[in-house]
Amino acid sequence: MDEDRKITPLKTLQGLVSAQGYASRALTSHLYPEVATQLRAWKASGLRLYVYSSGSVLAQRLIFRHTPDGDLTPLFDGLFDTTTGPKTEAASYRAIAAALELPPHAIAFLSDNRRKLNAARAAGLRTVWIVREGPADHGSGTSQGTGFPRCRRRRARLNRYASPGTVRGNTRFLAPQA
Repeated sequence: MDEDRKITPLKTLQGLVSAQGYASRALTSHLYPEVATQLRAWKASGLRLYVYSSGSVLAQRLIFRHTPDGDLTPLFDGLFDTTTGPKTEAASYRAIAAALELPPHAIAFLSDNRRKLNAARAAGLRTVWIVREGPADHGSGTSQGTGFPRCRRRRARLNRYASPGTVRGNTRFLAPQA
């Protein structure tokens, strides 16, 4: 688990172990300060919200149920994990679009990982690159505000994703170059 390998059976086991920690109240989820407010704003605006995570669906439920901002699970219309397929393969995103009964272009995928964004875009999804200020996580393809050479330094048009003024904190939304 220390290496955070994206292996489905290992992630399932990790979720089961985490369940014990949450049940005993030894664990509380970490979210960036603006996340709960933004999720609530998107939900209130009528957006359907889904998560596609390397963590198991069980782990996702636990994380969003035990946040400092309360239980956020009612905000989500569905959760996907790597049983859908690897997050770096376009076929996984096509499978999610099929499960949602939506054309891929009707789905916006937000991530901090270039490889995942490329796979989602290859499947026809709209993509938004999320960049947190601070040290880059080179293992996942994330970067600081200026360190992604193939991206234009501009905020993505988020009118479809966020109402004006709701993107706060030190999160930047950038549009990868095509």
